[in-house]
Amino acid sequence: MKHKLNFACQTSALSELRAFLQGAMSGVSLSEIEKHQVTLAVEEVCANLIIHSHGCNPEDYIHLEIKDSAQKLVFEISDQGKAFNILTYEAPDLKKSHGGKAKRWLRHYFGKENYG
Repeated sequence: MKHKLNFACQTSALSELRAFLQGAMSGVSLSEIEKHQVTLAVEEVCANLIIHSHGCNPEDYIHLEIKDSAQKLVFEISDQGKAFNILTYEAPDLKKSHGGKAKRWLRHYFGKENYG
């Protein structure tokens, strides 16, 4: 089954995203904790896109598509914002900064992230 959502690049749209994710995962065989972790991960990616790639421009949109099967969930997030270049990424000093933790968190919970 596929679930699709387009939402404006403003932080107030994150509550709409959260409700959409909860509805889309209602029939998925994950524990409530796992569903919460997935929601946090997708929300973090989208928040970073909204803030860093689009500058909170409500004229821009993010497209989310969730494909679920008996074996896995696939989340495809696409936009037309400024691309993140993994090759020029410099890891922040986490002792000095509270930001930049999303990549580590995503890798920890999901094992990988794809930029394309």
